[in-house]
Amino acid sequence: MKERPRILICGWAGAGNVGDELLTRSIAQMVIEAGGQPVVASRQPLATEALHDGVEAVPWGICTLWAGRSCTGVVVGPGGIIQDSSSIWSLPGHLVGPIVHRWRGMPVTGIGLGAEPLRRRSSRWMLRRALGGVAPIVRDDESAAAMALAGVDAVVA
Repeated sequence: MKERPRILICGWAGAGNVGDELLTRSIAQMVIEAGGQPVVASRQPLATEALHDGVEAVPWGICTLWAGRSCTGVVVGPGGIIQDSSSIWSLPGHLVGPIVHRWRGMPVTGIGLGAEPLRRRSSRWMLRRALGGVAPIVRDDESAAAMALAGVDAVVA
């Protein structure tokens, strides 16, 4: 029997945000319906597995980088994670894993993203390395404009 492709979902799961959990559920369901196994990076992995049927959850952070080694694709999102206003570490925490996996040749895309204009040059660089050329899906026109300012064309949906 062929093993199902494992898709790493790197967003804002396990943090108690109902909207982000609903989007995580939708993305996980799309992965399952396509024959894959969703692997969700979460702030609370046990709670995420209990909330979302059929997902495997891994701790968010450097563990996300390690977990991605056994995956065949990465989804950045969902969540309002494309921002560098809350902490200097927030955006790298969300994008370093996807950047490394993309450098390794793994397909990476973005779904359900909220974005703010990025203040740091390094933040814009990371965003381009993670999602440049893949037309990620963002939540609204403001997010698309913020992505464009960083050099990433996005689709509003």
